[in-house]
Parts: sequence; C-alpha cells; structure tokens
Amino acid sequence: VDENICKFAKKGLTPSQIGVILRDSHGIAQVKSVTGSKILRILKAH
Repeated sequence: VDENICKFAKKGLTPSQIGVILRDSHGIAQVKSVTGSKILRILKAH
C-alpha cells in the first residue's frame, strides 16, 4: 500500500485523490486502518 501511495504522489495527485483511488480500485476504505498511519505521514516518511 505504501508503494502505491508514493507512486500516485509522484504523478502529482493530492492525498485526497490518492484516498479515492485506493478506495475505488483496491477496496481500501481507510488507509490508516490498513497501514497504521495516514497518507500524509506515509508521504513524509518517503
């Protein structure tokens, strides 16, 4: 999941857009419940 978030961010998508894509195409309702951290925290870590 982390790799997908970073890949989408490199394409210039906002965290909100990334969340929508993950929800619609991968069935991930809440990134935090899967990874333990929010999208912005994941992006800052990478």
